[in-house]
This record gives sequence, C-alpha cells and structure tokens, in this order.
Amino acid sequence: KRADFMAGFICTHKLSSDPGMLHMTPGVQLESGGDSMGQRYLTPETVVGERECDVIIVGRGIYKASAPGKEAAEYRKRGWAAYAAALA
Repeated sequence: KRADFMAGFICTHKLSSDPGMLHMTPGVQLESGGDSMGQRYLTPETVVGERECDVIIVGRGIYKASAPGKEAAEYRKRGWAAYAAALA
C-alpha cells in the first residue's frame, strides 16, 4: 500500500507477498544462539531459507571478529548460498 515511499521491512520473517518490498533481518550470525543482552541470533540459512527474507544485516559478527574482512566474506558466501538454495 505504501510502495511510493516504502522499500520494505526490518523484520525476522517475510511479512508481505509484494515482490517490490524487501525483507531485511538484523541480528544475523554464523551460528544461531543468543547473548547476555537478550539478543537472539539467526543464521543466514534460517533467515533467507526458512524465513524468506531478502537481506541479512550483520553487525557484531563482523566488526568484533579478529579478521573482519575474512568474516564479511564468509557472511557473503553463506548468504548467497542460502539465497541460491531458496531459489532451487
């Protein structure tokens, strides 16, 4: 309904069947789990494959890594693999 000024949703699962809306999920880590602050982490495979989201949003998993560039490449690899598997 609001495609004239809305690009999508920050969400944990697909909310709309409109192909023009992006579903972007924060809190993605390479391993699922949680932390002491109550944050729940989902894997790229869960977010893209099971929950049908389009974009993974990664923060601490990259910037707190000992080799952020290498870690970012691993997220990209796993995200694309999950996307390709979802299309198959």
